[in-house]
Amino acid sequence: MNTENYIKKIKSIDWTMYETAYGNASQIPVELERLISNDQSEALDATHELWCSLCHQHAYVSSASEPAYHFLKAILETSEDPILTELLNIFAGFAECTSPKHPDGNGAFQKRVRELMKEDIELFKSLSAIEGEDGFAEYIVTELTTNI
Repeated sequence: MNTENYIKKIKSIDWTMYETAYGNASQIPVELERLISNDQSEALDATHELWCSLCHQHAYVSSASEPAYHFLKAILETSEDPILTELLNIFAGFAECTSPKHPDGNGAFQKRVRELMKEDIELFKSLSAIEGEDGFAEYIVTELTTNI
């Protein structure tokens, strides 16, 4: 992944147009940049902040999850544990909270996030074979294929 390009794309989005569990999404680009830090502790802190903001306790998915999706996926594809597991936890929240059975799962951006995830289902299937991912990838696949 080209770090400079990743940051440039993050900065090209008007994050103030989106919301998180805590309000305006202006902090999301900061956390996405921290996610690619060489300091694993800083990157883990970023995953926690993103989890809290984007899919708060797997009860709510925010509108900022849609533009953040591709950035999170790019990091997921190149990550190892523990970052991998933490990112899968975020995606598990996306899968759960965009389910048609979820009280808030039928909104427009929720449907778009779910479609993105369905397009990437083979990625999630492949990640389910990785030891140490805590079952999140398998949960994502199940959630995307049974709660349709």
